[in-house]
Amino acid sequence: MLVCALLMRRMLASRPQAFLHLTTAYAVIICLWGAFLSAYAHRNTADISVYVYVTLCVAVILPLKPWQALIIFLADLAAFIILMQLFRNPQLDVYSSIINGGITTLLCVTIAAVLYYNRGRDYLNRMTILQQNREIRNINEQLRRLVYIDNLTQAHNRRYMDEILPDLLAEALEGGEPVSILMLDFDLFKQYNDLYGHAAGDNCLTAFSRVVQNFMKGRRAHYVRYGGEEFLLFLFGMGEAEGMKAAESIRQMVADAGIVHAGTDTGTTTVSIGVRVARPGEKLTLQQFVSDADQALYVAKNAGRNRVKLFYAPGRPTQALPKEAAAP
Repeated sequence: MLVCALLMRRMLASRPQAFLHLTTAYAVIICLWGAFLSAYAHRNTADISVYVYVTLCVAVILPLKPWQALIIFLADLAAFIILMQLFRNPQLDVYSSIINGGITTLLCVTIAAVLYYNRGRDYLNRMTILQQNREIRNINEQLRRLVYIDNLTQAHNRRYMDEILPDLLAEALEGGEPVSILMLDFDLFKQYNDLYGHAAGDNCLTAFSRVVQNFMKGRRAHYVRYGGEEFLLFLFGMGEAEGMKAAESIRQMVADAGIVHAGTDTGTTTVSIGVRVARPGEKLTLQQFVSDADQALYVAKNAGRNRVKLFYAPGRPTQALPKEAAAP
């Protein structure tokens, strides 16, 4: 049985049921071996110590279901009595051996049943604890969402930006990776609410968020509702050219969405976007980067809205932008 276990160890590791079958087979073999030795000893003396030791060890050590224990130990007792009749000295009184063997069998069945149910309870308790841990993790995840997610737009909120994003930004910049910070603001949103009502305004923000979230798919991005109709989009790994191109894509996607807005020149909802690129080596806080993006947004608004502007500070070199990335 030891050789079988060694040869089959890989299969047994992935098939616990096969391990249990092998254990049951081992229990049968070792019990019959103990019964044989004790019966053979009756040629000279009525000694059943081997039978007792072996069956008790099997009951205590090996995992047996109650019905398996009952069958194995009763069969073991029957084999012991039959073999004892074959080998015993006719002058020996084997009545005491049969009584002691029966008591041992009953004791072993009881021990196996008690251990099985205790193991079963332990297993159920572990499963209950694991289930409770999963439920706790789910509740914590829901609480995390409640803490960091804006209910209306499903974007992250200011708390997420203040507590989580500074570390993410610092980690990216220290790793030599640029981050494009886009500040997006609906054009003439107050007039939209005045024309269509605040419920329609909420629907407009939700539709806009779906556009941005669709754009984010497959990209390393974090989307934050900064306040009211203002949003921030953090695009990791994007420099000036990529950030401007991404901003222009979002601006065009919002325009193509065709959300009616009678208060604009185009007759549809538009968005203005300010872009600030955080480069590796810059020693500014997240709030300063956001403030710069807000300045670029202010320029876009003053330039006529529905356009993208890149933040530029005197003395700060700016990468050349491809034509397709330039703002309208």
